[in-house]
Amino acid sequence: MTSTARHLVLFVHGLGGAPAGTWGSFERLLRADEDLGGVDVAHFSFPTFILRLPFGPKYPGVPTLAQALATQIENRHVHADEITLVCHSLGGLIGKQYLIDRMSAKLAVRVRRAVFYAVPNNGASLATVASFISWRHPQLRQLCQESDVVRAIGTAWERENVEAIVDVRYVVAAQDRVVDEESARKSWGNDQVDVVVDRGHVDVVKPVDATDLSYLILKNHILRSTRAATRSVDGIRDASSPRGAPAACGSEEIRVACSAVLRIERHGQYLLVQNMHRPESVAPFGGVYKYLEHARDRLDSLSFRGQAIDDDMQNDVRGYIPRESFEAFRAWFLSGVDRESASDCLARELREEVQEVGLEATIVPQQLRFRHVRSVPEGPEHVATIGCDQYRVFDVYEIVEDSVESKAFVEALASHVTRCDKLVWADGESVRRGRAGKLRIIGAHASYLFGTRRFRDVDPPFATG
Repeated sequence: MTSTARHLVLFVHGLGGAPAGTWGSFERLLRADEDLGGVDVAHFSFPTFILRLPFGPKYPGVPTLAQALATQIENRHVHADEITLVCHSLGGLIGKQYLIDRMSAKLAVRVRRAVFYAVPNNGASLATVASFISWRHPQLRQLCQESDVVRAIGTAWERENVEAIVDVRYVVAAQDRVVDEESARKSWGNDQVDVVVDRGHVDVVKPVDATDLSYLILKNHILRSTRAATRSVDGIRDASSPRGAPAACGSEEIRVACSAVLRIERHGQYLLVQNMHRPESVAPFGGVYKYLEHARDRLDSLSFRGQAIDDDMQNDVRGYIPRESFEAFRAWFLSGVDRESASDCLARELREEVQEVGLEATIVPQQLRFRHVRSVPEGPEHVATIGCDQYRVFDVYEIVEDSVESKAFVEALASHVTRCDKLVWADGESVRRGRAGKLRIIGAHASYLFGTRRFRDVDPPFATG
């Protein structure tokens, strides 16, 4: 049946699974949950069986299944404005390959969030054993640790910066004997992980009722990252939820600003740099994305009005957009088409900022790599100081210190603090208070270096001369 709801939750089962048998009560619980405000539910199903005998049916591999998933989404779910992709085991590799294919081809991505239950992001060891007892089974071979498909997906996932666009949660089943914990986490240190301590590989996706932890992980992930969510946590407002009422000032515009910022951490301290346009404040390294020349026609069609107080702000993805064009603007930004990637943005900003603190731009390695930490959207929310609603995105990254050059670069920055008053280390409590020492203000978005909560509402204004 064709989906007609604006929000679709799309389930993808795993090896040997099926829609009815894999997901237990998920569909019933989602449809009955009033907190979600009504969602549609659908399944992507594919031929699969653990054992394959000679001359048995053919089981398509992950790349083919990813294309089949794309075909279903683009033909059966054309009315879904946003999609939550929920994947189990092998289904996670299919979902990942689908997202990689879309982004590498610069196609629109309607998947806003994904939950990966017990997905072998680094392969599954038991699949290696099973591959010996199943006749030419491509799905099993591709599940094996260090298979070409697993390696290719892992590499492309980072290259395409998928998690800068899709809000992802990884779910570990602590009793899982098929997919080990490190593989399900994707990597140690990944902070986008939930652990269900009493479930194994199969029953982690079979919630009993609406209080079941497996169900709550999905529900709360949808609520956290959906713009319509308005709840707060412990009295501190969550940055992924809109704050304040819609603009009451009569403004027909929304201010937008989309940035990539860099987390440089040592022993619980975060390295911050003086903001050139707000000299009384310090903030993480990084800055606003630039749009490319090819984007001008698209942005003009949306009546985007850039905000630039000096030449270095030219082509910034920062300005004003008519309210009726906002959703189209947001879709353009999330697609990643005709704008800087996070890696390009951060490399450019680093070259500029190291010069501002008295170092040579050449110390920034040409092949510096970045790992996505989280993306935090704010609003749209009313901001009294600018007289209209505001929407901001902060994509947080950290440097991958996997080479002599990258390690030397980070060490050079860290050691330069003692010689430069434009650099400062600040711990989490200082960031929460918003003060570095007695005088410096810490930009409110610095709290996203370690979470999704913003502790203060207002940043200092731009310095105009």
